[in-house]
Amino acid sequence: MSNPIPKINENNEVVGTTTITEAKQNGWPRRVTRAVLFNELGEVLLQKRSEQSILYPGLWDCSGGHVDVGEDHVEAGRREVFEELGINVSLIEIGSPVFFEQTFYVICIGRISSDTFFVLKTNEVTQTKWLSVKELDVDIESNPEQFTPWFVHIWNNSKETLLNTI
Repeated sequence: MSNPIPKINENNEVVGTTTITEAKQNGWPRRVTRAVLFNELGEVLLQKRSEQSILYPGLWDCSGGHVDVGEDHVEAGRREVFEELGINVSLIEIGSPVFFEQTFYVICIGRISSDTFFVLKTNEVTQTKWLSVKELDVDIESNPEQFTPWFVHIWNNSKETLLNTI
């Protein structure tokens, strides 16, 4: 069973408590944090979703997940990065929430070393790789189906803010 999440309305206002399952079944909007990590070379860390993932198995993504009751977006992002990659990271929230597929995405950004050792939670993440911004742009343009739809949406709509923040 998943942790309780805030029940929010179409204006991203908390109106109660729910679960991820209940929110999805009822088409209620949800809050999700996406943590985009960069290294000292300005490369972006991508992680491949497990083939066991319910949504978009085997596709490239960044860390992230639902915000639990009592968490802010940065706390949720740090928790998700630790759960998925086994590392502690400092994050900062950037920009306003991006609404996509019944979800308010808040983007957090962090910096880690390119030689960081990851302890992958293999039922969620099977592989990581660093890509330059140019390589990522080319890959998304030529093969968007290799990425989660939300990552493509976030990258295409928030890239300028991300790059101006690192």
